[in-house]
Amino acid sequence: MKPWVKILILVAALAVCVAGCFIVVDIVKNNDDTPEIDTDTVIVGGFDNDIQSITYTYQGNTAEFKLVNYSWVNPADEEMPLRQEDLDDLAKLLRDGAKSVRMVDDTGSLVKSEGFGLDQPALSIRASDGTVAKTVYIGDFNSAFDAYYANIEGSAEVHLIAADIPEAFMKDIFALAVEAEAYPEISYEDVIRISLFDGADRREMAYSEGGSEELYSDYYTWFEQDASGEYNALRTSAMTVLCEELVSFDEIACVAYASDGETLAAYGLDKDFRGFKIGYIGEIDVENDVGVETQEAELELEVKFSRADGEGNCYMIWEGNPTVYRVSAEKADAVMGALTADLTPDEVCAISLDSVESFNVVYNGAEINVVRTQSTIAGTNGAEATVTNIFTANGMVVDATSVNNFYDGLLALTVEGRAEAGTWEDGAEPHMTVTFSRNTENFTEMTLYVYEYNVNFYRISFNGVDDMLVSIRDIDNMGDAILRTLK
Repeated sequence: MKPWVKILILVAALAVCVAGCFIVVDIVKNNDDTPEIDTDTVIVGGFDNDIQSITYTYQGNTAEFKLVNYSWVNPADEEMPLRQEDLDDLAKLLRDGAKSVRMVDDTGSLVKSEGFGLDQPALSIRASDGTVAKTVYIGDFNSAFDAYYANIEGSAEVHLIAADIPEAFMKDIFALAVEAEAYPEISYEDVIRISLFDGADRREMAYSEGGSEELYSDYYTWFEQDASGEYNALRTSAMTVLCEELVSFDEIACVAYASDGETLAAYGLDKDFRGFKIGYIGEIDVENDVGVETQEAELELEVKFSRADGEGNCYMIWEGNPTVYRVSAEKADAVMGALTADLTPDEVCAISLDSVESFNVVYNGAEINVVRTQSTIAGTNGAEATVTNIFTANGMVVDATSVNNFYDGLLALTVEGRAEAGTWEDGAEPHMTVTFSRNTENFTEMTLYVYEYNVNFYRISFNGVDDMLVSIRDIDNMGDAILRTLK
């Protein structure tokens, strides 16, 4: 017999064996010979009186709750703030009980079977109405029936039950039970100061409405102070994203409601932590002669993160709140990444058209001087006045479309790379120049120079920065747009 024929026979035999294994498992899990049971029969729970106590263990963590004077308490810590309505809902689920979707076995042979998750159940629930106590063990999920395997303590039967009760308890114990304080509601637009820290590393950033007189553009409103004491602008889009990250912590779960020294140490928040402090505009109540008045005030919030725990989680706590929360390491890193991120503005030129009275373009042998004036038409019936830009190019009124296309392209230019020092010659003839005459107190005249660099990029020199590389296509599209004003 040829070798390849032997291989085919062996593969076929193996396939038959594997298929046989699946068939056996399917027969066990869907044994039609098991006793029939009325699907109206309550298998899990089902009490004549209101539930008085609940104890459950999920993924190795145990929680106990008792009803005392119509309120749920944790006997181990009666001061723990609990979600009363959530526990009432759980108690009602257990009193009503869960009906059997299907009986899987009544011989007891599957109670400890590894194939059903009942040998080491991830969830066990014990409930009592003060007279009767019942314990149920929950095993694996069966997707075909959308149900879980369950066994009642002391019973040989294994049933499939609906997911309602098991999944109601498959939650982090503190997230289910503790009435934890939500993360403060702060609008990202109200953040005015940011301090990031990680050990000795710090980064301080501040917001200045209207920008800085020391900069040529009011587009930049976030700044940081360097080692020399000079304030440098930060990229506006990046700071908007950072502010949004700092005020949005929706996907967090309580893991400990009281943060004493031992608890902080357990979650890595006692020593080697990192975090941030923000200043923001909020509201406070101030008592005066006529009562209580709500006033705006600058408030602070400090948040600390632990290091990642190896399972994709970090832990966090904020000032004034004793609760420890679990947060994804991805979220924490998105915030703390700003500590070392390059937040340098990537706009080539951020001169708004409103600040420009005229600009002069030299390109492809042509010189175009564009002057901007405005026409105002008063509104009627309470409507606001309409203000329209009117442009002239070399003294002739021109269609605004070409001018706007040129200027929009200019504002859209971003730095796509940096030219290495020594890779260009000083004194080279510019490929294009744009000179701005402005209506501002400072930086009243500025010139942007475009130089040839390589087959992919032009090099731009503007506002003291000489190494900005931009796409050749973007510059040529701008040049074409401004030349159209002469046609």
